[in-house]
Amino acid sequence: MLRGIALGFLTYLFFSSTDAITKELGLRLSVFEKAFFITIFGIFPVFWMKPSGMRWRVALRVTRPGLLAIRACCGLSASLLGLYAFTALPLAEAYALIFLIPFFVTLLSKLVLKEHVPWQRWATVAVGLVGVLLIVRPGFRELELGHLAAVGVALASSITIIILRTLAPTEKPVALLGWVCVAVITFNGFAMLPGFHWPAGYDFALMALAGVTSGLGSVCLITAMRLAPASRIGATQYSQIIWAVLLGWIFFQEKPDSVAMVGIGFVVLSGVLAFLTGKEAMKPSPVVET
Repeated sequence: MLRGIALGFLTYLFFSSTDAITKELGLRLSVFEKAFFITIFGIFPVFWMKPSGMRWRVALRVTRPGLLAIRACCGLSASLLGLYAFTALPLAEAYALIFLIPFFVTLLSKLVLKEHVPWQRWATVAVGLVGVLLIVRPGFRELELGHLAAVGVALASSITIIILRTLAPTEKPVALLGWVCVAVITFNGFAMLPGFHWPAGYDFALMALAGVTSGLGSVCLITAMRLAPASRIGATQYSQIIWAVLLGWIFFQEKPDSVAMVGIGFVVLSGVLAFLTGKEAMKPSPVVET
């Protein structure tokens, strides 16, 4: 299990690196163009997940296409909103809002799935929510579109988790990931055409690197899920707030103030509590980044 947990931490280092690279790309390219090329370069986990000897027609066959279409739309929305949020906001601030995922998942579990939510889960969510409020401080600081985009990522990811709970027992993992990649590539391929211009060599290299780190993160995540319980791996996602502070500090000179650091501490504490309780529904979204 320890190997799986270690791979979980490595997973989110790769994903955090992907987000830092997209931040470096800035606004030189549209979000559609960035999403298209990054997904192209990061699609190799789909091939890695397909069982040997299984035909693609069988591997991608689904039994509930309606729900899968909603899952694909949520994945596409989270991808585009995330690209904008990480460009517009400091990394740690963007992650703080994205870590509203446990709050939304808990709320949707109660309202949509009619699940019993124990008080320990509400307490863990509350600790994380306090951390988010300390970092963002709504009412004390001017909020931007980037903040709204980050909240949108959290909501889309939360809906994805609820849908995956329904789809996971009946659909193949390669289909769940593969159709999202198809949706992202197809939509962004058309959306980027009106203002398309071929990326400069530096930007193209950054998108290729972002795709590779995203793909490596996906492979590590899939492997980790086979070695340790999903609740344990999901809790390691909270390490992203630490990676965000380090990467933001080193590469973008983003230094959280003392209040924000206290908030980050609350977010990390929320992750530790989720890890210790091992509640399945408390894990942040373990979906592959696109």
